[in-house]
Amino acid sequence: MKATELRLGNWVKWGNENIQIWGLDNYNETDEMINNTFTNRFKPIPLTEECLLKFGFEKRRKLSGMLVFSKSGFDLHFVNGKWEFYTIGSSCILTEIEYVHELQNLYINLSKEELTIK
Repeated sequence: MKATELRLGNWVKWGNENIQIWGLDNYNETDEMINNTFTNRFKPIPLTEECLLKFGFEKRRKLSGMLVFSKSGFDLHFVNGKWEFYTIGSSCILTEIEYVHELQNLYINLSKEELTIK
């Protein structure tokens, strides 16, 4: 996991705990040793149905093996073992998402709102 993938507020795994990043102490992109130490410290959290519900997504339907979750104009479809991110009503996938921090970053960039746990 690269430090440049993360922003304040992202959820990551630290050991056996899920934590939210509130500071990036001693991080300096130009310092390879610090960067390697930083990236070894955190692991990504796989995106699950439970995560989406905690972030306030609503389970809309399950059609022929496909789960659909919606929130604020966006849909996440679980198809063939992968999460696909769409704008509602679009048939064009914006991107595939695998981890919680990826969803958080994409959501805030497109909606200008933080995903918060409910």
